[in-house]
Amino acid sequence: MYTIKDVSKQLKVSVGNLKTWENVFADFFQVNRTKSGSRIYGETEITIIKKIKLMKDKNLSDEMVKFILETNDQCENREVPEEIQTEYDLKYADIVALQTETVQAVKSISNSIDQFKGEFINEVKEKLTNEVKKEITKGNSITEGLVQTYSNEVLDTYKKTSGQITRLKREIEREQEEKLFLQKKVEEREELFQEFVQSYRQSAAAIEERNEKRKLSYWLNLITKTAKPKM
Repeated sequence: MYTIKDVSKQLKVSVGNLKTWENVFADFFQVNRTKSGSRIYGETEITIIKKIKLMKDKNLSDEMVKFILETNDQCENREVPEEIQTEYDLKYADIVALQTETVQAVKSISNSIDQFKGEFINEVKEKLTNEVKKEITKGNSITEGLVQTYSNEVLDTYKKTSGQITRLKREIEREQEEKLFLQKKVEEREELFQEFVQSYRQSAAAIEERNEKRKLSYWLNLITKTAKPKM
């Protein structure tokens, strides 16, 4: 048995989150308490909390976490064909992985652009300031010419860099189109996944209904045979 501090340290989840999850996901696990009111966790509770943490780390909503936990419980309580369970796991893993990859790629591109622009502007400012200071210190008559020459160089450099930025912008736009395409595929996979879960639930319900009818028929036949008078 573990205390709430033990679980917090072991799973790297704050005590506040553990208490919140205890209320939000009360349908899936309950925490026992000692006579003094301290929380006590068993292996079953820790296993469920690990699943919740894994999904919350992927930024899934509470409702989606509940849906997956409920679906998982139903699968564990029924004999699910191995090929169906495998397909379920693969589709979910693909959706999460692709979504995470897309978000990280977009963030990486945005950060690279901001960093490039900042470094270029700072570099130009620093070079121009240093050259002007040097020429002012010398105090000779060629300062103006040198500043003008350096300004022209800066202008040329800016034009070249502007071309590079334009090409980079086009590449980014192309990357964004690809990301939108991937996002669309993610949504399509998620829709297929929801249809699969719905279909599975309906099939499971139909099978359960047939089993109940068979049981009812069996008992009715048994009762009928028992009720017949012996000759």
